[in-house]
Amino acid sequence: SEVRQKWGISDKDQVIVFIGTLFEFSGLDGFIRQFPKVLEHVPEAKLLIVGDGPQCPKLEGITTELGLQNQVIITGFQPYDTMPQYINLAALCIIPFLVTDATMDIFPSKIVQYLACGKIVLATPLPGTLAVIPGEQQGVVYTDSADDKVRKIVSLLKSAEYRQQLGYAGLNYV
Repeated sequence: SEVRQKWGISDKDQVIVFIGTLFEFSGLDGFIRQFPKVLEHVPEAKLLIVGDGPQCPKLEGITTELGLQNQVIITGFQPYDTMPQYINLAALCIIPFLVTDATMDIFPSKIVQYLACGKIVLATPLPGTLAVIPGEQQGVVYTDSADDKVRKIVSLLKSAEYRQQLGYAGLNYV
């Protein structure tokens, strides 16, 4: 697809997608710092961050500091109507938000977009989200520790069959 070519993503890449405004509570800074551990087990993994915002310079700095410019792609804002194209590149989608007063009771609508594309979601267990989507039977895997995130992502990237099962569960739920 054009999107793959535009961002240098091959058919063999295992793409992890985040879409949204890059606020400090995104949790992406910590996620990028843990990403080398994912790459140790799944060298073809790529992190595709579609969006922009106040946290963007920090994320770009961490990516450069860790030498991950070929594995972490930050696209900046993209047209809304292209979001399904980006989501459909994903082996899995993430919502690694930090639990704060601002995020505690939210339900990020992007989770519905991810699930509607049949994609499994790895997310922080925010109380507002858990109230609507309880867990794996609905296509969402929850984790709040950095080490657990890495372990679950590696496991999911290595099991296309399980990802497909959870993706169908999420699509059916939505």
